[in-house]
Amino acid sequence: MEQVEAICDRVGIINRGQLVALDNVEGLRAAKGAGETLYLQVKTLSEAVLKKITDVDGVEFATIDDGQVRVTVGDRSKFEVLDDIDEITTVEDFSVVTSSLGDLFIQYTNETQEVQR
Repeated sequence: MEQVEAICDRVGIINRGQLVALDNVEGLRAAKGAGETLYLQVKTLSEAVLKKITDVDGVEFATIDDGQVRVTVGDRSKFEVLDDIDEITTVEDFSVVTSSLGDLFIQYTNETQEVQR
């Protein structure tokens, strides 16, 4: 899948003989809301802080995950989102995970299987 992602400009996903998606990889990510996920180590971590982070423009989802804040970023730059979160609580460290084509394939095929059951 990594090679496909690296060289193809359009990708089709077929599940049980049916074409379930056709787009470029970024389009597939956007359609599933599977863009980038930020894992943040912040100075102050509480439910109140999490609520404020959830309200930041561009944050689609935020939760506390193993002592870190996990944030799914939507249609806004991750750096703009980080700047806004840093105004709420100091961001001490962060990492970024982008959904791979393999992750997207699983999302598309699992959703289709659930609908067909």
